[in-house]
Amino acid sequence: LSRPSETRVTSSPGMETGEVWLPGARAVVYAAAQGGPPNLFHKDLATGVERRLLTDSRFHYPTAVSADGSQVLLQQRTKLGNWDLMLVSISDPSRVTPLFASDSSEAEARLASGGKWMSLTSDESGRPQVYVSPFPVTGAKTAVSNSGGSTARWRRDGRELYFISSERKLMAAPIDASGTPGTPRALFDVKDWLDYDVARDGRFIAVVSQVVGAEQPLAVIVNWRGR
Repeated sequence: LSRPSETRVTSSPGMETGEVWLPGARAVVYAAAQGGPPNLFHKDLATGVERRLLTDSRFHYPTAVSADGSQVLLQQRTKLGNWDLMLVSISDPSRVTPLFASDSSEAEARLASGGKWMSLTSDESGRPQVYVSPFPVTGAKTAVSNSGGSTARWRRDGRELYFISSERKLMAAPIDASGTPGTPRALFDVKDWLDYDVARDGRFIAVVSQVVGAEQPLAVIVNWRGR
């Protein structure tokens, strides 16, 4: 992992992924494989102190941090191979609370600005769909997508939720003050997007797949004469 200034934050030989920043960029929580499946680690960037939050035989992947920076939302792989959504206290990692745990896969939890609403992806309907839930979680959730969706990201003011449809289009759904979603509208195709986020100014930052030169199509022009 690296900070925006390109300063190296971690240096262990194992895989590290899923970094989420605490408020003020004072610390980072991430998943690291150190002698087993990826578990959660916390690193204080001021002191350089790193500590393990969870030790478990299951794969953990952090996805969001509460508005006050005290808790981390994570998805946990189950024995069935699906994902459950959990909440862990940073100051007391023994306090792990299930948010959504079922035979379906619930994953990709993200919090809106202010931390009042949470988006997630669930396949309980038979295909991945995007939902909105109150936070703290009550167990209730409202569908945002209706024909497949995943990879939801909030607009910075929390009044719109973006997601990628099953047709690989970036969709935008308005979210009112009560957390009720409106009808999603298609913005544009994102067939080559691997991941993305929304900047503070509303622009999208995307990780785009790269076409290898050897795989680029070859165009042949016949009967061409130079001038």
